[in-house]
Amino acid sequence: MRKDIRFADFGRVDCPALSPIPGVLSDVSEGGLKATFPVPVEIDMSDMKKDEFELSVRLSSFGSVSLDLLAIPVWVFNNNSGGNSSTQIGFSLLPAKDFGTYSEYIKKMDESAAIDDEQAQRLLNDVVNEILPEETSCQIL
Repeated sequence: MRKDIRFADFGRVDCPALSPIPGVLSDVSEGGLKATFPVPVEIDMSDMKKDEFELSVRLSSFGSVSLDLLAIPVWVFNNNSGGNSSTQIGFSLLPAKDFGTYSEYIKKMDESAAIDDEQAQRLLNDVVNEILPEETSCQIL
């Protein structure tokens, strides 16, 4: 039911206004991203007017280059299990300095995923064609 397709990714998220320790990026989409901070982070989600936060994000494919993004937290999950505390935050991105570069990155991930799906389908078709005689029909679910 999500508006945008999410892609698994890895990176670093710095947001000094939320945490002195950087967070870990775990997925990205056209409209946002999810980060996990290794410490408890308190955000007041009851206010209808959410605070905007400046994020410095280093995506796995960009190496040491950081993107400066502007984001609003849309959900927060504090995990206090096992004696370790961490906070996952889902951010919605706003148009800002590096938003265009971020959007291009997402488009390339989408194109790459489509190519991977096509290659997987071709491989599956090749395997099926080798196993079944030509006159056999089947439906793969």
